[in-house]
Amino acid sequence: MKMVAKRLYLLLVLAGALAVATAGVAAEPTRIHTVFLPVVRSSPGQAASSPRKGVGVEVGAAVAQDIRDIGAAWWHNWYVSPDPIDVPGFVPTVGIPEYIGRPATPEAGWLLTFNEPNGPRDEGGSDVAPQEAAALWPEIMAAYPAHDLLAPTMRTQTAYGYLDWRQWLDRWWAALSPAGRARVAGLSLNCYAETADCQAIVAAVRQWGQERGVTGPVVLKEFFDPELVPWLEAQNVYYAWFLARVPDGITPTSVWGRPLFDEDGLTPWGHAYRRLP
Repeated sequence: MKMVAKRLYLLLVLAGALAVATAGVAAEPTRIHTVFLPVVRSSPGQAASSPRKGVGVEVGAAVAQDIRDIGAAWWHNWYVSPDPIDVPGFVPTVGIPEYIGRPATPEAGWLLTFNEPNGPRDEGGSDVAPQEAAALWPEIMAAYPAHDLLAPTMRTQTAYGYLDWRQWLDRWWAALSPAGRARVAGLSLNCYAETADCQAIVAAVRQWGQERGVTGPVVLKEFFDPELVPWLEAQNVYYAWFLARVPDGITPTSVWGRPLFDEDGLTPWGHAYRRLP
């Protein structure tokens, strides 16, 4: 208590001295100074990367740097060659029957085949009946002997008037020859459902393959749900975000509504995906 009283006494003495020293001195008016500071945008940092992480790139819309910036280990463009973009990790796609026989780059490795044959062309599908796809399979085998052929990429949200993914694959598999079945190196699908629903669909597609001896990679070629990525990584599923940039003339809504880049750079979806996995 004595120490506290002594400190209070000293404070009062100092306050009094200050009042005396400043008595009669006019206060200087307050001056406001405008200071211009440079605006610094924080760097997004190093993109996270995994050998399973990929991205879909619409030809003519994205640029090579997009693929690097997002940390994608592989990418595709629904076509057989990467032109005009030259970035490692390209996986070719014989997206429609008309592409069969066109040179694929690279000349070995994975080859994705018909995109959503159980869907209409005006919605991005290839609209190929399972028996027709089976009849075309020997042509694909002959045209790409060094590639690991993935089964046609299934549309998993059933289109009106079309088969669901399981019906389509069942009929396609039944129509394949033993030699044709032996060239099926893996499975592929697209999914835009809720997280839990996509998990169930991916697991079901994998199970379908295992029951038929197809134990190669499962590729989720189109999706746009960042919450799905940790599960895909844990399940060793390859995945590619749809998509890097929206092409000119397309309104960014529905499945086009979550591009990774726009005219200003990374979108919120882009920032989220580049941090994953």
